[in-house]
Amino acid sequence: MVSPSWGVYWSLPRLCGKPTKNGIAEGGFMYHVRTVAVFCGASEGRADGYRRLAERVGEVLAEEGLELIYGGGDVGLMGAVARGALRKGGRVTGVLPRFMEGWVERMEGVTYVVVGGMAERKVFMEEKADGFVVLPGGIGTMDEFFEVYTLLQLEQHAKPVMLLNFQGFYDPLLSLIERMVEEGFLKASFRDLLCVSERPEDIHAVFSAWNPPRMRGTG
Repeated sequence: MVSPSWGVYWSLPRLCGKPTKNGIAEGGFMYHVRTVAVFCGASEGRADGYRRLAERVGEVLAEEGLELIYGGGDVGLMGAVARGALRKGGRVTGVLPRFMEGWVERMEGVTYVVVGGMAERKVFMEEKADGFVVLPGGIGTMDEFFEVYTLLQLEQHAKPVMLLNFQGFYDPLLSLIERMVEEGFLKASFRDLLCVSERPEDIHAVFSAWNPPRMRGTG
């Protein structure tokens, strides 16, 4: 679990960016979300709850009328999030690196886009999505998370990034981020941009309230 010294800061759910009032950012602005990129594992994990979490994320996005864009896999949490969205009649785009085409059984209802490689897949998802949700996963998921989080810090996009901290999965990562702030390697203002929640049902509300401050520098 996250250390008690900063557990209150990471209380869930937590809106990201500038303060909001009644779910609407200061100045009356509401961030408009159409497409959400989901980063997650190609494995299901050991706990049964991971698969159901991914399915629920897909269902929630579809129920909110949001398009899902994901890594195109048919197994693990990737397959689960796509099936959840499809079950509710949602729009789903899967982005496949060309070398993975033969590894994936294409699912009916998914629109597939084939790109040159892993880097191109990330670029495509970064450009098409209005926000990013990070579910439990492995090294590939962390690569995707840190890229969009770093690009946000460097002002290369201004889109919300949310960690779904299911059953404390990301507590060690949140502790590391807080340690970076304490040791002077990360600005607290950048830490404050990260959205964190345990519930898929919070995605749309938190993203709609997204109101990023202007930042300069990497900390």
